Amino acid sequence: MLHLDPVTEDDLRRLDAERGAPCVSLFMPTQPATIPALREDTLAFREMRTEVVRRLEEAGIAKDAIADIDERLDALNGDGEFWKWMANGLAVFVKPGMLRTVRLPETVRRRVEISDRFHIKPLAPLLTHRHDAYLLELEQRNVRLFRVGEGDIREVEDTGLPKDLDDFMEHERTPENTVTSGIQQHDQKKIRQRQFAHHCERKMRSLLQGQRIPLVLAGVDTILTYYKEVNSYPHLMEEAISGNQERANPEDLAERTRAIVDTQFDEALKSALARVEEMRNVTRGSTDISEIARAAEEGRVDTLVVSLDDVIYGRLEDGVGSFVPGEEASVSTYDVLDEIVGRTVSTGGKVYAAHADRLPEGLKAAAVFRYAA
Repeated sequence: MLHLDPVTEDDLRRLDAERGAPCVSLFMPTQPATIPALREDTLAFREMRTEVVRRLEEAGIAKDAIADIDERLDALNGDGEFWKWMANGLAVFVKPGMLRTVRLPETVRRRVEISDRFHIKPLAPLLTHRHDAYLLELEQRNVRLFRVGEGDIREVEDTGLPKDLDDFMEHERTPENTVTSGIQQHDQKKIRQRQFAHHCERKMRSLLQGQRIPLVLAGVDTILTYYKEVNSYPHLMEEAISGNQERANPEDLAERTRAIVDTQFDEALKSALARVEEMRNVTRGSTDISEIARAAEEGRVDTLVVSLDDVIYGRLEDGVGSFVPGEEASVSTYDVLDEIVGRTVSTGGKVYAAHADRLPEGLKAAAVFRYAA
């Protein structure tokens, strides 16, 4: 089982708003807890802590600031309870006076970034909820809601949903759902199924209010169709797990749910890239880093596609948006792509962060602008 930390747009905005050297961002692959894995992970983190101190000293950072950061990393390194509950990756953000950890569903390359701001781009995939979903099993004989993560599936308790169709009919018997004797048996069944599905949708509407996590349905097509005809949740996946699921293994359902959500992400990514090309004709789309950086500074980026595998060190001149390239990482430079991500999120833009193998060859970033310059 993977132990993950949820990340919202507000979380990213808060991290991105932190300023003032030194801001240290550490990323490392981890392993779900076993004794050998715990030892390997803590040893690797200790080595990264040593690297952080060395690089801070080389950069001439004040000794009290280095001591503060080292003390916080040392305390985390020695927290055995924390290291028992890992996922596939770990992000640590630390500066004098604060430390924040995020356990990640995907493995990440081991790296240390030191600048006057945090490196947040590796967290951007969490905003598209590719590794998090709800699964609603909706059948006459069974109704269950699951939360599906990258490495686990668990049933959500106390949902207020009926246990099955009979439970719904028993507790919701009103003149509206009491069928007259003149209607044929087949029509009675359809009416009850529709009322049942509509009732479940109302309960789900309340449960999911304000959320953005994908919802996948599982069950017989007839009842799922009745549910979809009144659905108001904007993040319901079009594709469903069709058929009777009474004997289905929850782990198998989880795998199929993840496949549906992953496919939806690929389609959304493809659509975003196609829109960039379409908008280039009216100067509202670009793959030029300088142009995208300027638009991000001005709050004009509506949709951003960015590579997780590329880094471009430099700076953006505040108030101008000009991209000033730097030759290498230092406390006076940062990943410009990372900064573009932060500014896009802070102004309400949509970010699709993907690895290079899911993007056109050589593409580092692409954007659709809200309006032309």
